[in-house]
Amino acid sequence: DQRYVDGFGPGKIPNVIGMDVDAAKAALTAAGFKSDVAYDNSSEAADTVIATDPAGFTVPGATVTLTLSNGIAPAPVYTPPAPSGPVPGVHTSPSGGTTFTIPGLGQLTVPGRPPRRH
Repeated sequence: DQRYVDGFGPGKIPNVIGMDVDAAKAALTAAGFKSDVAYDNSSEAADTVIATDPAGFTVPGATVTLTLSNGIAPAPVYTPPAPSGPVPGVHTSPSGGTTFTIPGLGQLTVPGRPPRRH
């Protein structure tokens, strides 16, 4: 039954993703909801709806928060490169301890458990 696929009855929040703020507010008002606005970083054009909270269904007459793009793309996530080979200044002893050489401070040894033998 298509009603179960699309949702039906009061409480269905209209899909306003991608709309400008005025059109989205009008669509929510026409569907019987109040609206509030929040902003988040997004590469979408400023004042474009990028999310709603809640999404899908809620109580008729509830407030739906429209998250709008501020037009500023989020900062890229930095992924450090994986170490290839031993790290300079760090040495692991057979007893399981690790020694760090810290420039200007000398060496620091952190005791550890010896490696398990199988």
